[in-house]
Amino acid sequence: MAAWRALARAGSTPGTTQPMQPIQPIQAVSIHFNSVHAEQRGPTARPPSPYAVTFPQGIIWAVLACAATFAVSLVEERKRGTLLRLAVAPVSRLTILAGKAGACLVAIVIMQLTLVMVAVLGFGVRPQSVGLLALALACTALGFVGVMALLAVIGRRTHSAAGMSWAILMGMAMLGGGMLPLFLMPSWLQAAANASPVAWALLAIEGAVWRGSSLAEIAPACAGLLALGGVSLGVGARAVKDL
Repeated sequence: MAAWRALARAGSTPGTTQPMQPIQPIQAVSIHFNSVHAEQRGPTARPPSPYAVTFPQGIIWAVLACAATFAVSLVEERKRGTLLRLAVAPVSRLTILAGKAGACLVAIVIMQLTLVMVAVLGFGVRPQSVGLLALALACTALGFVGVMALLAVIGRRTHSAAGMSWAILMGMAMLGGGMLPLFLMPSWLQAAANASPVAWALLAIEGAVWRGSSLAEIAPACAGLLALGGVSLGVGARAVKDL
């Protein structure tokens, strides 16, 4: 606008011999900004849409809810004597624990698949690798099934088990990116988040959904979740042995 006004004043200056040229109207110029978020890869990547962030977080919260619910139910069964009656049945205690863990695993997988379908069909989230997403979801489910068994050992009463379970899981979620996305955290907090299994699960799931991670990049997170599940199941076997 300043250039246009200066040109207008120059053309109408008194004493000039040259005729004033007609001023052409200013043409509207459209500038298009293309987002580069979807092209970025790795830990510095940014999501292509808010739904690509919220649905992995929603999956994590569904997994945590299943783990806490089944942990409390295992404590309740031990308190009511259900586990004692099962222990005298002609089945091994490992089978009893495997049945409980299997039910928790099925519930987690159903919740995961439901949320993935809602994200894809309802909100246009397109995973960059379906195979890696399936691997990440499977490792997340197995890891938190072990956490469920471990939480069942902590409390001896239903209310105390519920309180301690959610306190532990909420701490994992807050530190691991379940409330604030990992890429929005300061660098020191991102480093501290590596101690939380929730961060492992989110890095694996987000790596398949929008980070564009390779198998080698999500392998450490998946291996950590599987190791956590195996160790926690071993410790959680006390819930069946100590009747």
